[in-house]
Amino acid sequence: MISIFLNTGHRTRWCGNVLAKLGDESAMDEPYNSLNSAAPSFVRASAGLYCDLTQAHLARGGELD
Repeated sequence: MISIFLNTGHRTRWCGNVLAKLGDESAMDEPYNSLNSAAPSFVRASAGLYCDLTQAHLARGGELD
């Protein structure tokens, strides 16, 4: 399918998504690493990363300003 991209960056993003939902401590590293390697054209993926980071911060008891 044309709309499916399977590369290391996307795998890292998906892994971070799952870890964030589980509240895993390493959930912070995966999304931040993915943000650095995300292509600017993948706007939806980047938005998902910010959502994952929000979830990870909240799971760790962090406050969002």
